[in-house]
Amino acid sequence: MRVTISRFSRLFVLAIVLGCVTKAPKNDVDTVPAPIPPPVSSPCRVSTVLPSTTSPEIVCAAPPSTFEASPFFASGASPSTMASAGPTFDSWAWSTFAAFNWPAEAASAQPTGYLRGVPDLDQSFINAQGTDTLVWETLKEKREVFNSVVTASGWQQLTFPPDQEISIEGGMVPACSSADREAAAKMPGGAHRRILQASKLAPALGVGPNTLDETAEVASPAQESQDALCAGYTTTSSPTLAQCQATFPPPPGGNGSTVWPPTIVNSRPPVGPRVYDPNGILVFYEVRLNYDYFSYILANGLNYANPMPQTPPPPSVPAPPYSLPWRTSAQGPPSNAKQRSSVINYDPNAAVTAYGTGPTTPPSIGSVQVKSAWRLLGSPDPTYHTTQAVYFRTDTGGSSNVCYSVGLFGLIGLHIIQRVHMGNSGDTNAEPYGGTFIFATWEHNSIGNGNGYSYVSYIANKGTEEATTIAYPPTNHAIPVTRQQQYPLASTNSVTQGVYNQLPANSVWRNYRLIGTQFYASAGSASVSLQYNQPYYMANLVIETNNGLQNFQGLSPNITPISQYSGFTASGNAYYPTLPNVSFNGKAQLMGGCMGCHGVAQVLGSNFSFVLLDGQKGAGIDTKAMVSIPPVTSP
Repeated sequence: MRVTISRFSRLFVLAIVLGCVTKAPKNDVDTVPAPIPPPVSSPCRVSTVLPSTTSPEIVCAAPPSTFEASPFFASGASPSTMASAGPTFDSWAWSTFAAFNWPAEAASAQPTGYLRGVPDLDQSFINAQGTDTLVWETLKEKREVFNSVVTASGWQQLTFPPDQEISIEGGMVPACSSADREAAAKMPGGAHRRILQASKLAPALGVGPNTLDETAEVASPAQESQDALCAGYTTTSSPTLAQCQATFPPPPGGNGSTVWPPTIVNSRPPVGPRVYDPNGILVFYEVRLNYDYFSYILANGLNYANPMPQTPPPPSVPAPPYSLPWRTSAQGPPSNAKQRSSVINYDPNAAVTAYGTGPTTPPSIGSVQVKSAWRLLGSPDPTYHTTQAVYFRTDTGGSSNVCYSVGLFGLIGLHIIQRVHMGNSGDTNAEPYGGTFIFATWEHNSIGNGNGYSYVSYIANKGTEEATTIAYPPTNHAIPVTRQQQYPLASTNSVTQGVYNQLPANSVWRNYRLIGTQFYASAGSASVSLQYNQPYYMANLVIETNNGLQNFQGLSPNITPISQYSGFTASGNAYYPTLPNVSFNGKAQLMGGCMGCHGVAQVLGSNFSFVLLDGQKGAGIDTKAMVSIPPVTSP
């Protein structure tokens, strides 16, 4: 079995200039300052060479190539061989992190001021500064893709819907203040950085949630106790304590203080967490898509998927299942026409060479989706990767009018999700309805196992959450974030230490740790998954925060897998934790964590991607839809 994992490498001479040493926050990985790495010059790792688990490749500007993974999972594989799978994939994940966190190629002639998706080969991940604009930050933001404005040739353009264009560019959304307008006008490349422009974002309490928006956290089982979910409600509040308790009954055989077990059928309605940083400010989210993902959407007219009202009417959209392009180092042509946009015989060195030409569209690397979480900073902080960005809120004058502000944000969480091809190019598990994605997630070390973050949960039922206030406890009754499963694994920390050993003592990347990588859905249970040193319930505390997301497995309510998949059962009106949720190696599998959750989108025909499944849903500025948070009066 060949796993397509891409890494680009052409090594260039690294000129590393050390400034003040900033010590990383205390965490599970040794942070003793490393020696300054010497200048290096060598090619990227190729598919015939397994990633090093002691010194991960972080000097290649392209995502890593795939490698032969079948020995890890072969029948009769030794325990030590099985256990080495996790560190190998973790190393590959760090190589991916290095490629996408490489400083981007500046291009003053382009609308954003950068060549989207292209690294600056005169710089490196190792010497990147916390304030640099990175490759993944130049990718298309979700709202630039799912609308009627964007065209297939619009990769380099700013393609936001007209009602989300800000006033300094002649758009409809005004600045919240003259200072915001001036700050936006001074941003590099104009105010192109509008990463925080919808979903659960604005710090004000009057923001309406929209769980159909992929930048927000997804709906999940309510596993907390009834007392925690209904904290702060009274007999006279609206809704009342009794109404909230009726919404979240105790689990069978339990009482109001009993936590709902994650392994039994859960009939409670879905909830969505709203996460607060230690200062009580909401956490912000964004989603970005790479060129191959973008190109597939436009080539198939899927930018009109789940359309909102628009003129002209959208064209017909092809029905699922969809087949996003995948990356493989295997030889040979794809087996049918739907696969021909995929990247066969991928070579990271060739990709780096292409980057050197300053291409308007980057070389193909397969479909990649990046999801990030940010906290609003009051002042510069060298321990975070930071960005200045436009975000939207309801103005402070009591009006429901939307306006934009400019703030400084620190990166606290990052998912990198890549579609890869498991096996030789002719294998049936790579046919349009199969294949897989590799999921990897990082947290800022300051998060620890919760460390002052908190959340409240609201009803997230079929997109009607704007019309209900049950259950949304007062923010002073927010539930403390605690890590339900103790990740990262020791093997993952060891690989992360191998990265730290290659970084200067003041590198901003010493403040981030890999929480884990998921790569093999056939594990079937937490105990089997751990034999591969793979986390089964993998979760990022600031992205998958509440109990339900941290313990996710099985199928969500009202899911009927499409007919192209066999061995699956519809979930009905409850969370069924034992139902298969991923098609992997041609079989229905039960998986937890990121892969299991995104498997719900896969079995609905959308290739592990809720972005592809939901299209334009949630792509508006949702500060227009306000929700009453008791005891705040509903507008």
